[in-house]
Amino acid sequence: MQIMGIITMFNYFVIYGNPMVCQHQAHHSATTVALGNADCLYSTRFYLYTAMGFEEYIEKNEELAKPVAERFPSLEREVFRRGQPVDIIFKHTPLVFLTLTVGYVAMYFSGRWILEADSQVMSIVSRGRGQRQSADLGDANSTELADAVAAQLIARHRRGDYRASVRHMLLKVFAFVFNSSMFVFMNMNVAPGNIWWGLSYAASQIDYADDPTDTIFPIKVLCFPLLRISTKSFGYPTLLCQLTANYANKVLYVALYYYLLLVTAVSIWSLLRFMVAVLSCRCRTYFYEVTMECHSRKARNICEMIDKRIGVDGYYVLRLLDRMASQRFAEMVLHRLHCFICETENEAA
Repeated sequence: MQIMGIITMFNYFVIYGNPMVCQHQAHHSATTVALGNADCLYSTRFYLYTAMGFEEYIEKNEELAKPVAERFPSLEREVFRRGQPVDIIFKHTPLVFLTLTVGYVAMYFSGRWILEADSQVMSIVSRGRGQRQSADLGDANSTELADAVAAQLIARHRRGDYRASVRHMLLKVFAFVFNSSMFVFMNMNVAPGNIWWGLSYAASQIDYADDPTDTIFPIKVLCFPLLRISTKSFGYPTLLCQLTANYANKVLYVALYYYLLLVTAVSIWSLLRFMVAVLSCRCRTYFYEVTMECHSRKARNICEMIDKRIGVDGYYVLRLLDRMASQRFAEMVLHRLHCFICETENEAA
């Protein structure tokens, strides 16, 4: 939250107090330089041109030869329409980071909910003390009770596996859609129609070629205020505006580009890997065989433990587990009981 606050304050400062450094020729007076700085500061907020763009504009615009009173209104509209706007730093970044934060927090809690959906916390002893006398054990013998409890626990475990697989699949799909959407959104605001501008920038840095992002994040532009164009006073000293904010703007968006590209690629790989594992016959057969073997071994262990080792109190505990506990908690209690029985037998031996 502190980082977001700093970004927002800096965004406000940049938009309403554009920190430009205007460089002039050394032989001009201090007054001329001061007036030029003020003119550059307040005019380039809306009218920014590269050197080539301004020269083409002057050559193609014949209205400059007309009187000032006739050409000024149309010139103002033309300059505003043809002016090349420069992206101010952090213009869309707060929205991108806010969406990323909310999305990843939502996915984190969704993942925790998926993993903990069947993990209820309860105390067998504390709840059992008040209900022990009212427990209805019925006339079922140990084998029937063991089979019933084992069947219900195994069925619950199978349903849990299916629900977990579906939720896991939906979570991976959501992660892919979210990451790819943020990647496309960021590129639409930075370089519409060119989604691979970040890769072109990396290639230019490796090959020492011209930086293709100069048109996206112009660092140096020629500042021509509207009044100077309307009065045709081209002998006035030319101002070279250094857009220092665009240095940080460029670094920020390039880093954001590769970060979103990385998480999008990871989400695609994770989704494809999971789909191949689910849809593959070999994987499904292996999973089914291992699961059935595990379920059979678990059922045999439960039946043997109930039938041979646990008395009336054990029946009550298992009935309470079946009614009130989750699969994970029931397995944990049964495992502890099994370990306790094994330790008791070892001590007796």
